[in-house]
Amino acid sequence: MNRIFKFRVWDKKNKQFINEDIGGYVINEEDIELNKIFLNKEYVFQQFIGLLDKNNKPIYEGDIVEVTFEHFGAVSVSKGDTEYTGRGHVFYNKESAAFRLQLKSGSTYCFKGGKNLKIIGNTFETSELLK
Repeated sequence: MNRIFKFRVWDKKNKQFINEDIGGYVINEEDIELNKIFLNKEYVFQQFIGLLDKNNKPIYEGDIVEVTFEHFGAVSVSKGDTEYTGRGHVFYNKESAAFRLQLKSGSTYCFKGGKNLKIIGNTFETSELLK
């Protein structure tokens, strides 16, 4: 099974995404030019986590999502007949070597799919959504 790594790139200087999707690259030590781009401190690369949200939009690290806790990971929350929703951001956890979701409360969760997630922003352009 081949996996294509896709990225979006945040330009720190101009405060905007310079490319919504950079995909199809295999990064190796011989690819000097691509490594120069990735090591450039003016840009922040955010990787596609391999999942689509409930609207079929690709989820990237740094996205702010709204999650419905119907059956999210090991969590099952019920408040009568209403669904419980939370808000958090997607990040890469080095200790677990996995993308995770951190809620505003500080709790973190692994992903089991994107069907219960809806992208509502990202940490660069709409960070106020996490307050």
